[in-house]
Amino acid sequence: MLLALVWTCTQAWARPDIFAGREWEPDVRVLRGTRLVLADSLSAPGERQVFTCLISQGDLQVRRCDGTGSRQDSLAPCYRAEYEITLEIFSGKGRHRKSRASRQFHEALALESGRTESLEAWRWTHFSVDLPPGRYSWWVEFKDLLSRRQVRREGEFTVLDLEKGDAALSRLWLLADADSLAPDPEQAPPFLEQRGGAHPPELVVYYEVWSRHGADLELESRIVDRRDRERHRRAQDRHYPAGVTRNLLRVPLHELGSGDYRVELALGGGKAGAKSRKGTSSSRRLPWREDEWRDEDALPAWQVGYFTVRWQGEPASPSDLDRAVEQLRYLLPPRAFKEMQEAPMSRKKVLFDDFWASVDPSPGDDVNELLGEYYRRAEFADRRFSWSRFAGWRSDRGRTYMLYGDPDQVERQDGDLDHPAWERWSYHDSGRDFLFVDRQGFGDYQLVLNP
Repeated sequence: MLLALVWTCTQAWARPDIFAGREWEPDVRVLRGTRLVLADSLSAPGERQVFTCLISQGDLQVRRCDGTGSRQDSLAPCYRAEYEITLEIFSGKGRHRKSRASRQFHEALALESGRTESLEAWRWTHFSVDLPPGRYSWWVEFKDLLSRRQVRREGEFTVLDLEKGDAALSRLWLLADADSLAPDPEQAPPFLEQRGGAHPPELVVYYEVWSRHGADLELESRIVDRRDRERHRRAQDRHYPAGVTRNLLRVPLHELGSGDYRVELALGGGKAGAKSRKGTSSSRRLPWREDEWRDEDALPAWQVGYFTVRWQGEPASPSDLDRAVEQLRYLLPPRAFKEMQEAPMSRKKVLFDDFWASVDPSPGDDVNELLGEYYRRAEFADRRFSWSRFAGWRSDRGRTYMLYGDPDQVERQDGDLDHPAWERWSYHDSGRDFLFVDRQGFGDYQLVLNP
């Protein structure tokens, strides 16, 4: 089993908690950004709303290409996903529809070197709409055209009236491509979570600044953790010419450990602006999910964004040593597992470290990639495969994922009154197939076929 873990060692991607006691839903996320758009050189810009809709690739139903797929010129097997994403925006309490857009996608997913593109990758698309100042609500519906499974996300937002001021800051765009100059953030992949390695990257923040007449302004950036402890602060003065300028802010992440963070940008000029920002940002208790953010918290010259960091060799679970040891039951022989489980805390830590040192695939460096991968898989399994009050890593799917990683192919069938739901995971390199069946209909998929 340990060899299978080493062979399939790839970075895993954490997902949001699934809803306990409910049928599992596809992981669909919606991010909202803004662009500052000038109608003419004399007036204030309007806020163009840009909705980024993301679907976890592992949640897409796929079928073998029928000969017309775009990858037929390749030797790699081809699979097809078909889905539709719809956005609707309403104004006022009467929910008068202001905008509607819908797109269908027919995409070929290829097997590369015996493996599919990761279950944990994301497909994404943008919807842009220009709206006058006011309060709006929105919903986004994802529909898988093969499985007919669908899910909806919804929220509210405010389009600010920028005519009353002389400067404004767009909402922040967190970009996944740290090397990109990002002249257009809509062309860059969105950033959800950074999986760092031995050389920590930077956080790249795209933002736009509008100045009515041109001004020397101070931009202050802050990063705080979930306890509202400040982990980074920097202020820089810059001249912003009249009109809209596009900007990138690069923030080094080497001082941040694994965890969730919030980045704040405040735009002002002089001591008065700093005093105003102090009462606006650092003294406020802000939410820790993008979909909990309220636009009434926003100001034209103050914006926030959210991001997550997980460094290799620094998994979340070993902060709780007992839990980390408990999750080793899939790797250790029964006698060694019992010894580590029952040892005093100081001895337990020694045994834990000794075990991971003995299987470190690159003992010459400071990062144990295998340890980091295993506990990222455990975290992913907990978020993806939990049901009711049962921890996902203890489930049959969780155990299989922790040992073998991403399957090359996943077949799913929703249940009905006569037939239970099931999933079949295939690993082409090893010739393994695992069949999981939800006999009770509560999300408890049990392994019934184990090669």
